[in-house]
Amino acid sequence: TLSIMLLGLNICFLTILIFLSVFKISLFIFTMSSYLILLFGQRPELHVHKETGLKSAPSFWGEIESCLKLEKRINIVFFKVTNSKNILLYIGQETYSRFIKTIAERMQFILEKYQLNKLFELYYIADSTFAIVTENGKKPQIQLVAESVKRSFSGKIQFEDFEFFPDTDCCVVNIPGDIDNLEYLKYFSKEFQRIIEKSEDPVWIREVASTDEFKMKKEIDAILSAALEGNNFEIFYQPIWGVKEQRFTSAEALLRLNDPIYGYVPPSIFIPMAESNGLIH
Repeated sequence: TLSIMLLGLNICFLTILIFLSVFKISLFIFTMSSYLILLFGQRPELHVHKETGLKSAPSFWGEIESCLKLEKRINIVFFKVTNSKNILLYIGQETYSRFIKTIAERMQFILEKYQLNKLFELYYIADSTFAIVTENGKKPQIQLVAESVKRSFSGKIQFEDFEFFPDTDCCVVNIPGDIDNLEYLKYFSKEFQRIIEKSEDPVWIREVASTDEFKMKKEIDAILSAALEGNNFEIFYQPIWGVKEQRFTSAEALLRLNDPIYGYVPPSIFIPMAESNGLIH
């Protein structure tokens, strides 16, 4: 009887083991299938920008978010055609799309020329803004890529039947050293041409980040909000001399922003941002 009971227990035990093994295998297959569906089943346009053939904005921001969570250091070269709207009006949408593709192809050529295509990843973000990302690229390599891209689109451009002067800006940002906030990086990628000084050369953010002007531009939204709440705006009247009348005939009212931290904020900084935010009409 005892032998029969032991045999029965062994059979039950083996049955449970077999069932669990089959269950684990089924669970593994289901998990891997779901992962592959998520990985490859998304729409291609989420990964690749149609006009340039580069990786798209969702891919870029997903990668940046992952790097920030893992505290992984990377460098980003941002490149933007800042007068893109004027060029678009001049050459038309179809031609401009081909021009944007030419920029992407030129960037790829530069990386291949210097054998850096395995170290750098190209993305098209939006509004004629490109991002070149590297984790292991050294500073001289990053500088070489940034300078080469900037030089390629400086001065007069002959493209198909058109001649024009693209106005471009280029800067290098370290994540998370220079910027460790995803939302601010998104804002910076759209507005960096207003935040950094105009330069013929690529600007390294780490070299300008300590200046008051950069800090004011970086914090201008908060400065404007505090100015509205704290009544930090001041009016100055500049008299206008009438040559014919030989006396002061009127006055021009000038708006100034006196911030409690930075003092007087230059109008060249706060007025464009106030206009873009709809605070000035």
